[in-house]
Amino acid sequence: IGTIDPFRKTVTAADTAITNINDSLKTSNFASFRAAQTQFARAISGAGDLSQKELKAAGADPSLLGGTADYLSTFFTSTPTADTQKKLLSTLKAIRTVAAKKAREEIANQKKIATRAGYTEDDTALIFNFPEFEQGKAGGGAGKSRTVTLKSGKTVTVVED
Repeated sequence: IGTIDPFRKTVTAADTAITNINDSLKTSNFASFRAAQTQFARAISGAGDLSQKELKAAGADPSLLGGTADYLSTFFTSTPTADTQKKLLSTLKAIRTVAAKKAREEIANQKKIATRAGYTEDDTALIFNFPEFEQGKAGGGAGKSRTVTLKSGKTVTVVED
């Protein structure tokens, strides 16, 4: 867990911020935006080795990158416009995408090491079960659809936003 912890913190903070911004956009809830602001700062500081180049390639807004928590707290003194919040949301999704990708790469390397050490595929599947890094989770699978079977037995198609 130690090798993926920075990415895990980033993904967790980004997921929380994404949820809060979506709520802020839907309800104009000032408190939701403030919570998103704090989580955004945690997301950008959580994994210090996410390069600006990677983040821009993933769709991050360059005007929102490179800032610190102090910058954010002075820049966002009130709830910004919906357009600004949407830009922040896109940037968070990009940050999450890059952090999750790096975590998946590290997990794949650790699985190879575990296999060489004699662990079975079933063992490694249990050891390295981190659902937050799977494709299609909040932010990371934007626009992708998947089929889900509900407890009632009904099958629905879900499109990630």
